[in-house]
Amino acid sequence: MFFLNVLMISLDMLLYRFGGEEFVIVLELERFRKTVDSHVFPLIGSDTVSAGFAGIIEHDFFVTILDYVDKALYFAKEYGLSCIHSYEKILETTQLVAPEIEGTIDLL
Repeated sequence: MFFLNVLMISLDMLLYRFGGEEFVIVLELERFRKTVDSHVFPLIGSDTVSAGFAGIIEHDFFVTILDYVDKALYFAKEYGLSCIHSYEKILETTQLVAPEIEGTIDLL
């Protein structure tokens, strides 16, 4: 698998190290965003979280899901602070076009 390390932060939050300085976090985004927004950090004061997410359907490939999440994240970073954007909603409201994926692959 691609993940090098997994850290269970709480019962509803997992953090995966994915490469050098990249991480995948599985969590309830809105609660996390609000927690960070309202917290005062000792060295930097306040900060915000912008995030992207994508829905997962049965035959999605792992790399495809990460690509969708990455596109949603960069959209969120470009269009506002302290926001969360869904890849599927971005497809509905912008000129972004979903790629055509043909065929299947069995990884295991």
